[in-house]
Amino acid sequence: MQTALSNNVAIIFSSLDDGKFFRSTSHTQRYESKVQIPDRYVPITYSLPHEAVARDSLSDGVVKNINDIISIYHYDQGEVRNPDQLFQPS
Repeated sequence: MQTALSNNVAIIFSSLDDGKFFRSTSHTQRYESKVQIPDRYVPITYSLPHEAVARDSLSDGVVKNINDIISIYHYDQGEVRNPDQLFQPS
């Protein structure tokens, strides 16, 4: 099983419908897991590092880690635990 940042990627399942997200170790968790994931959750895989528009919370414009990803792209969502413990990053 991968970790959330293996191979310099971070994987987030995001739902704009309910304003929540969870981290995963697999972009294809929906097909690998025995635990059903609601369709409203969409997987997003981010490469690290990557560039974004510089702002107060990211002065150099480089997204380096999972904390940067959450503060830049998911700041208005709440994090919930992955519904399948086998895919919960450590």
